Amino acid sequence: MIKLASVLENRYAWARQMNLSGVVEEFAAGMLKELDFQNEAYHARRLAATMAVLPEVHIPRIYDAYSSTRVLTMEYIQGIKLTDPALLDESGVDRSAVAQIFVRALVKQILIDGFFHGDPHPGNVWVDPNTGRLIFLDLGLIGELRQDQRLDLLDLLACLSQGDPQGLAAVTLLLCEPHPPLDERVFRADIERAFYQYWVFLSAEASFAEMMNQVLHVLSIHGLRLSHALTLAMKAIVEGEVIALTLNPQMNWVQVAFDESLSMLGEQFSAEQITHTLKLQALRAGKALLRQAPNLESAALK
Repeated sequence: MIKLASVLENRYAWARQMNLSGVVEEFAAGMLKELDFQNEAYHARRLAATMAVLPEVHIPRIYDAYSSTRVLTMEYIQGIKLTDPALLDESGVDRSAVAQIFVRALVKQILIDGFFHGDPHPGNVWVDPNTGRLIFLDLGLIGELRQDQRLDLLDLLACLSQGDPQGLAAVTLLLCEPHPPLDERVFRADIERAFYQYWVFLSAEASFAEMMNQVLHVLSIHGLRLSHALTLAMKAIVEGEVIALTLNPQMNWVQVAFDESLSMLGEQFSAEQITHTLKLQALRAGKALLRQAPNLESAALK
């Protein structure tokens, strides 16, 4: 694949524009990482910790004593795939409630924590009919986002929910990797056209997946591309939309995701938590000052 990417880059401008060799190298590095089960064990432990605040979500336990780089021993799980509505109804599962929980879990992973399941397709997300808990399986592929990237993705959802094509164009540029000069006027016009054609004036229900396909198409035309982390986040969101709408076809998925994001952000910014954060920042600043001072007495004098 690496050799083929090199050949294509030598022959075609589109391959050079999207840095095809870089894409393949990222894929190769990720594949090798997934083959070391110690990484997957770490992913499971960390995701379980971040999901602990959501009792409706479960990550299978890892048995470290029986695991290694080539063997992963985990808790035995029983459940139903989220894309089997008939079986879910037969088992008495409240599909609308499960859809809400699923969106909340995905929003927390991607937009709040920045540590998320990179492949939440139907085979990897189950529900236990006895408890109603969601179960995330197969944690080999995990994505990580910086805070600025998470805020930009939240802004993207806000633009879609509030009908703001110019804002969508602006945030899309922020999501891209450093790029060569472009005609921003034409780029914004292309994004605006895609927004109205594939999000506002549709004969069917608007689809986040289709809208993002069109955005990526516009990026490709203008020689732009998302970073690997953001591409993986988009993939997870698109796969999440499929599951959410299968569970509850009437759900306004983008609006629910945006509302859940605001709700969880509000929970994070309580007065006590803000005070705690400020204290931590003051402590870090003090420690940095101490490292620079020759002794404690001179630090106090400053």
